[in-house]
Amino acid sequence: MKKTIFLLFIIFFSNSIHSQSKIISSEKIFFLKEKYKWENDDILLINFFFPQENCFYNQYENLHKSLDWFENNIYSKIDLNQIKKINVFTDKFIAKNMIDNSTSFEDFNDFFKNDLLKDFQNCHAIIAINKKGYFEFKVGEYSEKDVKTIITKLKKL
Repeated sequence: MKKTIFLLFIIFFSNSIHSQSKIISSEKIFFLKEKYKWENDDILLINFFFPQENCFYNQYENLHKSLDWFENNIYSKIDLNQIKKINVFTDKFIAKNMIDNSTSFEDFNDFFKNDLLKDFQNCHAIIAINKKGYFEFKVGEYSEKDVKTIITKLKKL
């Protein structure tokens, strides 16, 4: 019984620490708008890929299938009106065939890895930033519900 309660506590706590809300400066917003072609949309939504060595599996293998899975199982069920959704890869050389600088980008200046997510190592993260600089993220596996929750929070700020 004690083990079960302890495990439930660990699962709940570990999941909750991976979802955060913070704010970034107007200079960083300008950087994001310039590098990631974020123009008129209210929110920038980033499907982020950490470095391959941070992941327990090769998340860069079969990127086309992986991105299709995210699209079909998460993003297709979400209203993305006024949201620019992009993919960002820290391992730009591995993902070079995917990077088109329109919907898929490298992590310019390691901004996401070293600035927003410097305390985390995982395979994936979802990051959303609004025009005021407020941002929310969840590190690790995420669901349609997680993305909707993050978007809803940012729309209220």
